[in-house]
Amino acid sequence: MKRALSILALTACGGTQTQPATTTPTATATATATPTPTATESDSPISTGNKHKKVGNGWFLSGGGKNFYDAIYEPGARPVIVMKQSSDPGGRWATLMKNVAAVPYAGKKVRVRLEVKSTGVTGRGEVWARSAAPHNAEDAPMTTTPLTPDTTDLKWYEVTLDVKDNARVVEYGVSLAGPGEVRVGQDAIEVLP
Repeated sequence: MKRALSILALTACGGTQTQPATTTPTATATATATPTPTATESDSPISTGNKHKKVGNGWFLSGGGKNFYDAIYEPGARPVIVMKQSSDPGGRWATLMKNVAAVPYAGKKVRVRLEVKSTGVTGRGEVWARSAAPHNAEDAPMTTTPLTPDTTDLKWYEVTLDVKDNARVVEYGVSLAGPGEVRVGQDAIEVLP
C-alpha cells in the first residue's frame, strides 16, 4: 500500500515524466543605458539633503546655518576635518557632529574628548555633548566648553555628562556661529568611575 501511494505521489508531481523538455528560442532585447550629465546627491562629497550634510566617518553638519558652512577631510597622514564658513550665515549656527549608540554608556558618567584647533573664531564656538532619550526633543540639554578663539595646534577639549538609563544616543561635536575655522582630529568617549 505504501509503495502504491509513493508511485501515485510521484506521478502526481511529475516524477515519472520521461519526455525530454523542449525549449523554444525567443528574441530578447538588450537595453542600452545612456549616461546623463546631471549630478545627484550621491555624486557630491557632501550630501545636501534636508536634514544633514554628511562629511564621512560618522561626522555630519547640522544646525540652522549648515548650508553656510563647509566641512571636508584635509588630506594628510592624519585625518582632520576642516569646518569653515563659506558665506554669511546671518547669525545662524552650524555644528560638526557625530552620534553613537548610548547602550554601552547608559546609566554612566562619561567624558567626551575632541581634539580641535581653532583659527579666527570670533562668534559662538564651543565643544558640546548630550545624551538623548527616545522621543526627546532634538535640542536636548547639553554640556558645553567654549573654544579658545585661536590655537596654534590641536588641543583636547573635554565635556563630562551623565548618560540617562533610557538614552538612545550620545551626540557630540563642535558648533560655530560666525567667522572662523576649526580643525577636528581625534574623538573619544571614556566611561568615568
